[in-house]
Amino acid sequence: MRLTTTAICIAMLAACSKHEKPQQAANPQDLHVLVAPPRPAMGSAAFHLELGAVYHRYGGDKEAAEHFDLALKSTQDSSQRLQALLGIADAKEASGDADGAVAALEQAVAAQSSAEAVSHLAQLYAANKHVEKAFDLCDRAAAATPDAWQRDQIIRAEVAIARGAGQLPQRIAAKRGAIDARRPDEVALRFLVAALDTGTMGASGAGAVAPEVIAAYERLRQLHPADEQLRQELQAAYERAGRSEDAIRIAARAPVEAGVDCQGAFATPAESAKLHALSEALRIHAAAGERDKALADAKAIAAASGSEGVAASLLAARSYADLGVAPLAAQALAKAAAAATSPDDARKVALARASVADRTGNTGEADALRAGWKKSEDACLRLASTFPSLPSGPRVALRAP
Repeated sequence: MRLTTTAICIAMLAACSKHEKPQQAANPQDLHVLVAPPRPAMGSAAFHLELGAVYHRYGGDKEAAEHFDLALKSTQDSSQRLQALLGIADAKEASGDADGAVAALEQAVAAQSSAEAVSHLAQLYAANKHVEKAFDLCDRAAAATPDAWQRDQIIRAEVAIARGAGQLPQRIAAKRGAIDARRPDEVALRFLVAALDTGTMGASGAGAVAPEVIAAYERLRQLHPADEQLRQELQAAYERAGRSEDAIRIAARAPVEAGVDCQGAFATPAESAKLHALSEALRIHAAAGERDKALADAKAIAAASGSEGVAASLLAARSYADLGVAPLAAQALAKAAAAATSPDDARKVALARASVADRTGNTGEADALRAGWKKSEDACLRLASTFPSLPSGPRVALRAP
C-alpha cells in the first residue's frame, strides 16, 4: 500500500473515531487516554480541508485538489473558502497544473486578498511570462491594503519578481517619475526605496546610496511628516551618502522622548466580560481536545469585533495561531490593523503580529518584525526591540488525541 493511501486511511479512521464507544477505563482518571477527541464531521468542509491537507502533505496532489474543491463547494464561510482555494492552488502547482493554480489564486485574491495570495499569484504570472500582469497585480494590491506590513511584503515580492525577470532596471526607471510627480504615488516611492536602498551598515560617501533613494525618502517624508520610522531612514540615508549636515538637521527634529512611560504597554490587556467568557469556553474545549468546538469559539471571538473592536480581532488572531490555523490568524490581524485608530491600538497590533509569528513557529518573521521596531515611531516598540522576549499572553493548549 502506498504511503499516501496509508496516511489517508489513518486520517479517515481518526475522523470516524468520534462515533466509536470509548473503552472502559480501569481508572476514571485515565479516561482521557482512551477517549479520542471529536473530529470534523464526515463530509463537512472542515473534514475535506483536513483530508486535503493530508493528501497534499504525502504527495497525493490530485486527491488533495479534489478534497479542497469539495470543501469549497460545501461551505459559504469566507475563511474556509479562502483555505480551500489556497489549498487547491498549492496542490495544482505541485502537480504541474500551473493554470489551475492561477485560477484558484485569482479567485482567492478577488474574494479576500492577502499578501500571501497576491505574492504567490504574482510569482505564477511571472513564471508564465506575464510579468507585466504580475507588476500590475502587486501595484494594485499594495495600494489597496490598509496594513503597512502586508503592503511592504507585496512590494518586496514585486522587487524580487522584477529582479528575477531581469527587469529591475526598467521597473526602477518606470517608477522614477513618482519622485517629482504632482500627485504622489506612494507605492512607487516605496518600490524605489525597497529596490535601491541596500542599507549597508557602515557604508558612507557619495556613492553609498542612490540619489533616487534619498529623493524617494524625502517625498515620503513630505507625505508622512509625523512618521518617525521614515525620519530615521532618511537620516540614515543622508549619513550613508555623506550628507552630514542634512543628517544633523533632520536628527534635530527627532521627538523628545524624555519621560516616556511604557509601563503596562506590553501587558496583555484586560478582557471584557464577553471576551473573557468566549476565551474561557475556547480554553476549556481545547483542553478537552474538542478542536471543532474550540475553532467555533475562536470564530465567535472574531465575530465579536463589531462590538469589542480591535481587542476581539487580536484575541482571535492569537487563538487561531494556537489552534494551528495560520491563515485565519493572518486575517484577524489584518482586520485589527484596519480598525486600529490610535497609536495604542497600532502598538497592540504590532505586538500581536510578533506573538502570532512566535506561536506559529515563524521565528524568522518574528525576528524581522522585532528588528523593524528599532525604527518605529512608537518609543515603546523601540524599547520592546531591545528585550530578548515579551509576554504574549496565555496560550490555548489543544489536547492531542
